[in-house]
Amino acid sequence: MLLKTTQGNMSVWSNLKSQSNLLVSAVNDQWGAQLQFNSFNLGQKNTSTSIIGTISCKDAVTCLAWENFAQETYPMGLVAAGTSEGYVALYDANSAINQEEESCVSIIDQLYEGPVSAIEFNEFKPNLIALGGQDVLIADIIKDIQNPQVFGPGNPNLHEDSSITAVSWNKKILHILASASQNGLTGVWDLRNNKPIFSFQDSSAISNKKVSLLWNPEIPTQIAVAYDDERAPELQIWDLRNPQGPSIVFSQIHKSGINSLSWCPNDHSLLLTGGRDGQVVCWNYKTQSVVSQEQLDFEIADLKWSKRVTSVYSISSVDGQTSIRSLPCGKEGYAPKWLKPPVGSVYAFDQMAAFKENNSAIQVYSINKSDPDNIFENFNAYCSVDAEQNRIQFEIDKQHDQQYAQYWKLLNAVQKEDKKEYLATLGFSVKEITQQTENYTGKRHSKKDDQNKKKNQAPQRPAIDFATITDQDADSFFNDLTNQSISKQQQTNTSRNQDVEIFQSEQVSKNTNWNVGVEKIIKDNLIVGNYEGAIDCALKCGRSAEALLLAYSQSKEIFEQTMNTFLTTQTDYFLKNVLKHIVLKHPDEIAKNYELNAWKECAAMVLNSDNTGQFHKIMEQLGDRFIAERKDEFNALQCFILAMNGEKCIKILINHNKSLKELTETIKLLIVIQEYSLQESELFDRYFDSLILQFANYAIQHNQYLSAAYALNFSSPDCQRALELLDLLYRGNHKDRNIIQKIMEKPSFPFKHEQIKMGTVKQQSAQPVHAPNQPVSRPTRPAVNQNQEDHNVRQQIQQNYNQNTNANAAAINNPFGPNVAKTADEQVPPPSRRPVQKPNPPVKVAPPPNQTKKQEAQNLQGPPFPNEPFRQEQQQPLVAPPIQPPPKHHVAPPPPPPQQQQIQSIQQQQFQPPLPQQPFQQQQHKSQINQQQQWQQEQQQQQQQQQQLQNQQQSFNQRTQQNPIQENKQQTQQSKAIPPPPAPQRRGPPPPPPKK
Repeated sequence: MLLKTTQGNMSVWSNLKSQSNLLVSAVNDQWGAQLQFNSFNLGQKNTSTSIIGTISCKDAVTCLAWENFAQETYPMGLVAAGTSEGYVALYDANSAINQEEESCVSIIDQLYEGPVSAIEFNEFKPNLIALGGQDVLIADIIKDIQNPQVFGPGNPNLHEDSSITAVSWNKKILHILASASQNGLTGVWDLRNNKPIFSFQDSSAISNKKVSLLWNPEIPTQIAVAYDDERAPELQIWDLRNPQGPSIVFSQIHKSGINSLSWCPNDHSLLLTGGRDGQVVCWNYKTQSVVSQEQLDFEIADLKWSKRVTSVYSISSVDGQTSIRSLPCGKEGYAPKWLKPPVGSVYAFDQMAAFKENNSAIQVYSINKSDPDNIFENFNAYCSVDAEQNRIQFEIDKQHDQQYAQYWKLLNAVQKEDKKEYLATLGFSVKEITQQTENYTGKRHSKKDDQNKKKNQAPQRPAIDFATITDQDADSFFNDLTNQSISKQQQTNTSRNQDVEIFQSEQVSKNTNWNVGVEKIIKDNLIVGNYEGAIDCALKCGRSAEALLLAYSQSKEIFEQTMNTFLTTQTDYFLKNVLKHIVLKHPDEIAKNYELNAWKECAAMVLNSDNTGQFHKIMEQLGDRFIAERKDEFNALQCFILAMNGEKCIKILINHNKSLKELTETIKLLIVIQEYSLQESELFDRYFDSLILQFANYAIQHNQYLSAAYALNFSSPDCQRALELLDLLYRGNHKDRNIIQKIMEKPSFPFKHEQIKMGTVKQQSAQPVHAPNQPVSRPTRPAVNQNQEDHNVRQQIQQNYNQNTNANAAAINNPFGPNVAKTADEQVPPPSRRPVQKPNPPVKVAPPPNQTKKQEAQNLQGPPFPNEPFRQEQQQPLVAPPIQPPPKHHVAPPPPPPQQQQIQSIQQQQFQPPLPQQPFQQQQHKSQINQQQQWQQEQQQQQQQQQQLQNQQQSFNQRTQQNPIQENKQQTQQSKAIPPPPAPQRRGPPPPPPKK
């Protein structure tokens, strides 16, 4: 359908997304050449375009290209124009549209003596511009656009003595370039190695005008070629993987030569061709059908699909007119890709009817609840199935996605251990292959099968189903082509003037006449008994069958040597790397060299060979190759399942648990994989237990105790946490307790039974140590139910003891000197309490005098003490011991009298300081007199403190005699004893002896 019209012998579209409505046309007329930048609005009803910029050219423009390049400098890209004088001009599109004077950026001259007939930017690297004229050249403008580097694609020149008509960069592999010439030859160049890697020529096409070509933007090994041949105007699709001839040929539509070709960038199934007969045909190469056909009243010179605007293309005529048209849709029953939704669905009655783009059949799905309860219900149903075989069939019958369905089919084949089941799962039908063999040979090869099997209707397929190929595989494919010999890649026509009689006589002589040529030499060696010489001659002249037969008639060593020579010298990849190792029974070499895209073929070959015992090893090698070479975990997991290697399976599956559903499906797979794994693995058990615990914790959080018990039952017996949870679920009080106890055996107790013998522990006393000049810090505890008198006694004794020890604590606790004080954070912590026998009952003591009721109430609460048991104690009257005089220096204090045991017991419960970590280090002073004075002052302070302590103990004895304690319950306990305050240690030399 016609949309807009403008002038131009050729045109090219803008690749900018923001400027998709821009079109540049080359106008060659009698007044000169000019480039016109046109803008159009499809919303307007008029058919004219707006010219927003022009560039005057010195010579006629023969080819045109427009691509984005260095947008910071050239925001609208560069326009490259090849001229009739053999040079290329580069223009800044932004400068031309803004009507700036200097829009020409560079002139690449001295390229050809004739016109430049083809030009194209590399989409991956726009700095590379492919040029076609007398030969193929590449211009690199990355370093210096004023003086670009120009080089050829390599040697030898495939298009020698023939002009180039088209060049095309591969749309997937950036260093692959194709070119076509007037002699009908199409060549493929590898610029990374600077050599031609492939060439082909259709012998039926005889053309001296123009050959158009374009790479398939979807499949990097396919290329479209159109011939400007008056007798046979054809469009051919070639696949380099099958170079014997074109895969598809479109003919009988164009009545005259095809001189323009364009591949749709928005729907890769569509190609557009224009011919001298004025016909514009849109082809669907996948279905081999015509989508649209339009007859125009002028000869078509050029046509281009719009890169951004769908269904829009431009057509340029020979007389200098360009029209913008759109593809008519709906008339031929085909909807282009931009009109087709990728998927569609409708919901009703808990079902969904859906369709996909690649499959016209409507499929109906059941809608299941996606909440966790439904997932746990399905897991319970799976676990309730008894045998593994039934579990596999249970999952096969369910509607899984493609990946999990394939996993379960492979596990089904592993479980049945049947070759036919393996082959069917891998995608090979024994019946179909056998039928093809019988049709070709006329012999029966199938065995009688009495069992009637249901025939599955094969889904409807397109006319030709092309296999897609990844970018990485395409790169490897072109690398393999580069490594092959160039002479064997080229296909040339046999000269029609060749003498047919000589050729026929040579064939007859080679086949039947053994009296001339190399056949006579072979016969003569047989006559004289030189069998090895005859074998070598037969191998060299191509009579491999005769050589092998002769070697077989001799000895085993000669036959093996001949066979090895024959297989080694072959250039056929399959024969050299696959068939050779099948004959030599080296399946591991097959796994190393087989193409990964066809790994199922390798698996089937090994499965049917004599080395079926190495099948699992071969599958493991293929899986390792998938991980190392392609990081393809889907195919690698299939190989590891067939290899029955549970450890490598779980290494892949453990990383695919992003949701509860995926975690559940993974656990169900691993339950079966664990059963059929050939070797036990600690790594498998550890990973599997972690997944089981993760699922069990999630199930317990949702009150799905039965699902948790089912999952924990599959854990390894060494998983302590799983045993504990399983024991809790079996004995716990919850809603699923009866069901769990009914369907599961009683689990063993998860803990070890140990008998602890009760015995007495000897009491160990420790010398109290405190930080210097700091109050004793005591841990806090909740208040316990004790008598007020007991607390008051403890508090009073503790206060007295603190006052007595604070003055001398520095000498005991500080090993670095007497004058170094520590902060509260640096205090030596008290030691932990040691287990002792039951202490004596506490003594009820009257509160001290001169104490208010408020203070008595505070004392009733008592100081907190951690982990003190409640006890019933027998209280006895307590008599305060007499005050002992302070011991002399360097004299050990005498043991406390028996009357002081109970007071020390109470003190010991409240305070247990640690032993000193280091012995006291004496320091010498400068003057002995100062030391004696200091010692006398310390003696006076100690006497005052002892006097105060004496007075307090006397008052304490009086109160205890007035308030005796009586208790009915009798208990005998030995309490801890607090040693008396340590004797002060004098600093400095000993004092002088007293005077008599």
